[in-house]
Amino acid sequence: MTIRTKEAEPPTQFPPARLFLEDIDEIVRVLVETAETQRPSDDGDKPKVTLTTKGQVCDTVQELPKIAKKTIDLLVEVETQKWSIASVQFYRYSTHLRFYGVSTSEQLILFHKLEPIFKRRNRWLASLVISFTTFIVTLLMLLALASVATLIFSLIKRAPPGLHYVFSLLTVTIASLLSHK
Repeated sequence: MTIRTKEAEPPTQFPPARLFLEDIDEIVRVLVETAETQRPSDDGDKPKVTLTTKGQVCDTVQELPKIAKKTIDLLVEVETQKWSIASVQFYRYSTHLRFYGVSTSEQLILFHKLEPIFKRRNRWLASLVISFTTFIVTLLMLLALASVATLIFSLIKRAPPGLHYVFSLLTVTIASLLSHK
C-alpha cells in the first residue's frame, strides 16, 4: 500500500467584483484563447461563446447591453463542437469558474489569467463582509439577545429603558447595512 499526498484542487472562486463590459470582454477573450489552445481543431471548429442573463441569451459581448444594462446574474460559456471548455458564473457576492475536460495545470493557468481582472475591480467591503460572515452573524445574534434582555429588564425596572433602544438600533443598523451590500 502506497501513501501519497492528494493534489490540491485549483481555485474556482473569485472575490466579489464590479465588472464592466470591457472586463467581460477580456474574460471572454481569455476563455476563447484557452479553448483554442486546449482543443486545437483543423476543421474550423471555432469556440462558441454564449452569454446568458435573465433568461435571455446572446453570442457576443457587444449584444449584452441589449438584453441587460446591469446584472448580477450572468453566465459566460465557451465551448467547441466537440467539448465544452469552461464557464464563468457571476453572482452578487462571488464568481465561480467551472471547467470541463481541462487539465489541472491548464485550470491553474486560466485561473491566474482571470484573477487580475477581479483584483482590479474588487468590491473590498463585500469581500470583507464575506470573510467575516460567521463573526458578523454572531455579533448580530448577540446584539439581538442583548436587545431582548434589556427590554425584559427594563419592563421589570432593573435596567434603564434607553438601553433597549441602543441595542435595537445597533442590531437594525448593522443588519440593514449588510442587506444592501
